[in-house]
Amino acid sequence: MKKHARLISVVTAVFFGVVISGCESLRTYEKYEYRQLESRLTTVGLEPEKEKNPTTAGALNILPGIGNAYLGQWGIFVVNLLFWPVSIVWGIPQAYADAEVINQKETLYFYKFGPGKAELERLEREQGIVFHPEDVEIAESSPNLPAVPDRTTPRSRRQRKQED
Repeated sequence: MKKHARLISVVTAVFFGVVISGCESLRTYEKYEYRQLESRLTTVGLEPEKEKNPTTAGALNILPGIGNAYLGQWGIFVVNLLFWPVSIVWGIPQAYADAEVINQKETLYFYKFGPGKAELERLEREQGIVFHPEDVEIAESSPNLPAVPDRTTPRSRRQRKQED
């Protein structure tokens, strides 16, 4: 009996380890950096990167784990395959959300370290925009999610001082 209980606990631990390893998420500082970058992109008229299509990922997960394979999440693919058709319940929304996070990570990389960095800086220079990270405020309703201020053009230092 104890051997069966131990085996069940090991299988359960492995199952949850595989499931957790497949889920994509942004760290708190990445969420903040993404909101800052999103504000800058909107101001100069650039679009975020679209590495993976969330709708496609969700729709593909109607089949057992195919949406996760599309996202490159092989561990969760196996779990969804093993638990199909029940895995449809969690698989479709999970694949959709993971595709969005993958796109956010790709956008951060492209505009922070990749070829998009020079393009963003060039457009900001051409349009005379100076970005101030302190202009991106934290939302009161969600303390962990930064909010983008309600404005279309950055404020000057003088305007910020007058508001204080």
